[in-house]
Amino acid sequence: MPEERPYQQQFIADAYASAEESNIVLGVMACGLGKLTVASQMIVDHIEAGLRSYFIVNLDCLIDQAHDRMVAAGVPEDQIGFIKAGHKEKRSALVQIASIQTM
Repeated sequence: MPEERPYQQQFIADAYASAEESNIVLGVMACGLGKLTVASQMIVDHIEAGLRSYFIVNLDCLIDQAHDRMVAAGVPEDQIGFIKAGHKEKRSALVQIASIQTM
């Protein structure tokens, strides 16, 4: 997994600071800025804290890409479920990768 860039580290810090004020935080990043890198690191942090995470994608091809990048970042494969037809559903998993069309 690539090391986070300074702006990605700042994004993570800002997201956690926002979470101090609200229990729901929505992060938005432009194309190519490393959403999966940032999300994977935050999801690893959440799993360590016993928290649930949802990663929602807008293209079917991103479902498997997100899974592979999260596993590479250290997310345990047994803690990943899918909300998408044709993928393994695991409602007890702490991480859910979902297709926006399915949501």
